Amino acid sequence: MYDLLHIYDSGTNALMRYDFSLRHADVTLAVKATRIKEVIFGEGEVAYTDFGPVPAEPHTNKYDVGGTDALLSALDDQVAKGSTFRRVVFSTHGKPGAIYIGNEPITAGVLQRYFRNYYRLFPFVTRMYFNACNVAEGDAGWEFLETAGNIFLRSQGGEVFAWDSWGFALPYHSHYFWGSTRYVVVGPGGRIIKRYSK
Repeated sequence: MYDLLHIYDSGTNALMRYDFSLRHADVTLAVKATRIKEVIFGEGEVAYTDFGPVPAEPHTNKYDVGGTDALLSALDDQVAKGSTFRRVVFSTHGKPGAIYIGNEPITAGVLQRYFRNYYRLFPFVTRMYFNACNVAEGDAGWEFLETAGNIFLRSQGGEVFAWDSWGFALPYHSHYFWGSTRYVVVGPGGRIIKRYSK
């Protein structure tokens, strides 16, 4: 049994590598997107500007994808080793109701579809922190926290929490400028007991 698992997106923000929790983690999983997807825009599309509609110039956007698969693979390795944890920190980019590995959002729906078997990593009362901007914001934020608690902490329960505002990471610190931390308390079986902000 280990105390702290730290999972971070090693491909998007080098400063996240120095998050305070990383220094004390028993196990660190550095995951990142594994491939690039190119999407072509501007072929017959119209861009709307302050000056009215104009044809969009053709351009290609590149997106880092494969992050969900990378995270699943890293968690599979921990399950195969029989690892268990009492605390876990996810250090990634975020938006209301999602964390990111590369440009790929992991939402409540993605958790429900792909992450159902990882409760075995957390057989004790566990604290789970999503260190990412805006993850807990709005109804989507509550849904994400409750889904994560229901899925990951269903053995013995625990607490899932995250910020509802944006911030940034500096070596050994994460800073959030306003807002609050939202908490979801989970009981055995993944039952949501209560949610609150402070």
